[in-house]
Amino acid sequence: MATEQDPLLRAENGEGKQNGRNGFNKYGKKETYIEDDITIKRVSFDSSSHISVLFQLNGSVWPKVLPYCLFNSLLSAIIVWLKFEKGIDITIKGEGHNFMGILVSFLVVTRVKTTYAKFMQARGYLEDTYRLSRQLVQDMCTLTKQNMSDEAKKWRRDVALQTLVLLRITMAATEFSNSQKSALDSAVGRTSLSKSIIRWSGKKGDDSTTNFRAPLLLAYALRTEILKKKNESFIKAINPVEELFILRNVDAFISGTSNILAYRDWNHCIARETFLCKHTKFPDVFFFDIFSFFFVSINGTPLGMIVN
Repeated sequence: MATEQDPLLRAENGEGKQNGRNGFNKYGKKETYIEDDITIKRVSFDSSSHISVLFQLNGSVWPKVLPYCLFNSLLSAIIVWLKFEKGIDITIKGEGHNFMGILVSFLVVTRVKTTYAKFMQARGYLEDTYRLSRQLVQDMCTLTKQNMSDEAKKWRRDVALQTLVLLRITMAATEFSNSQKSALDSAVGRTSLSKSIIRWSGKKGDDSTTNFRAPLLLAYALRTEILKKKNESFIKAINPVEELFILRNVDAFISGTSNILAYRDWNHCIARETFLCKHTKFPDVFFFDIFSFFFVSINGTPLGMIVN
């Protein structure tokens, strides 16, 4: 996402253009500039309309792809003319296509199997967060049930509420790739929470970065709420081992949250780079690309299509 200091955004607005690639601002800080002969245009499109996307000129790949399409069509015409008019057959026989198709199918199935395994692993981490949330509240109530004052009940209620907010923030963070909504929008007191994230991180980030920080900040707030009883007299001192037993649930929750965020965009890993994404092993990608290339180059070019 472009920011106020983004050189592309400044160039789009007609600012910061120089003949050099680098320069210094008035504070002596090094900045990157866009050269004068580079045209910057924002690409916008309506993803719901396939027709407008296919025929849009701004940002389209047609100028680069169309010459190859024309060359492929011209090559097809030449091959057909040589075979049927001149009797010169330069096509490739297709006996090995079936075997190549089996190999490609095997690699596709392997890729899908890997993706499904990652999905089920992320689902297991999601179950852990729900289980740990229930376990944390139950352990807290069990270990402090001898304290029945109004202040103690309010403290238990606040811890339970903080746990629910942490769980909701975590779920909202995992849904960001689909909803494009900040996780803070679903939190109670989201304005103060957002300000806290900005204050602690030192700068304001985009929604994707904020989603990373929100569960960690909520976990800190939950730990603080749990340990608040140390400064109050309404809860009798509990055994340090029991106290660590409660806090251990928060540690396990954050561990599961980190794993969920690591796999939440796994469905995009095959197509593009994603954050903290466990990419497919290089040998799998390498052989998949190699076999796909030869399969398409033989079956998908005129040398293989015409003979079939």
